[in-house]
Amino acid sequence: MDIICFVKTFAKMRYIMHSYNMRKGWEKLLTPDIVALLTQIHEFKGEQNLFIEANRDTLTQLLEIARIQSTEASNKIEGDLHL
Repeated sequence: MDIICFVKTFAKMRYIMHSYNMRKGWEKLLTPDIVALLTQIHEFKGEQNLFIEANRDTLTQLLEIARIQSTEASNKIEGDLHL
C-alpha cells in the first residue's frame, strides 16, 4: 500500500469515526429490560454496602482467616512448610 492510498483510507476511517452518532447506539441498547436489570444491580450494590457496614468486624476476621489459609495452602504446594 503506498502512502497516498494509506492517507485516503485513514481519512475515510476518520470521517466514519467522527460521523457516528452515539445517541442512536444508546437508544438501541437501553431497552426497558436492560434498564430494569441496571436498576436491580444498583439496588443490590446498596444492600451490599449496608451489609458490609453492619458486619465489618466479622468480614475483617473472615478475610484474615482466608489469608492465613491461603498462605498455608500455597506453602504446602511449594513444599516450604516446615513443621
